[in-house]
Amino acid sequence: MSREGRAAAYALLAVVALSVPVVLVLLLQEVFMLTIAYWLAPLLNLLSRR
Repeated sequence: MSREGRAAAYALLAVVALSVPVVLVLLLQEVFMLTIAYWLAPLLNLLSRR
């Protein structure tokens, strides 16, 4: 493999390696927010009834 091809492959790997954690964090954040919303809505309803 030529030097340019190897550099391109390493750059691509670096981009993928950097983007994977970002996507995972965004997905976890989304799930976390939805979970909190589902848990807080009934609690707030119970508290507001008093």
